[in-house]
This record gives sequence, structure tokens and C-alpha cells, in this order.
Amino acid sequence: MNKHTPGPWSAHYNNEGLTVFSPDNVTVAYVDYDECEERPVEANAHLIAAAPAMYEALVEMVELRKQLAIDHPHLFVGKAVL
Repeated sequence: MNKHTPGPWSAHYNNEGLTVFSPDNVTVAYVDYDECEERPVEANAHLIAAAPAMYEALVEMVELRKQLAIDHPHLFVGKAVL
């Protein structure tokens, strides 16, 4: 299993973009406006913040595949990502 900063993560605005924080207020990522428009930066920060939840969903999907003995190519890709 991969190690990562536990979630849930959250994105918060600052003067130059958004910062993604862990529950214990550790900075996980910083997405600055730079030369980009605000909306893509905001979307990227929220996507980064959703990473722990997406990881857990993938873990559950792979486990469900094992329990139900489902043979589907997309589920094998999910296992390879883990």
C-alpha cells in the first residue's frame, strides 16, 4: 500500500492561489494563479484535495472485485494503480 498524507484534504484560497491542507493543517500542495485563469487553478486544487477520497474508492472497488470474483479489464487497471 502506498503511503500518503491522510485525508480528507481541503483547498483554501490565499492571495496568490489555493493551498491544499491535510486535517492537521499540513500543506499538501500549493496551486498558484501564475498566468492561469482562476477557474482552472481552483479546479486543480479541488482535484488534488479529492485524492485521498478517490484513492479509498479505488481500494474499495478492487476489494469488491475480489469478493464478487468480477473479471473486468478496468478493475485490473485499478489494482495495478494501487
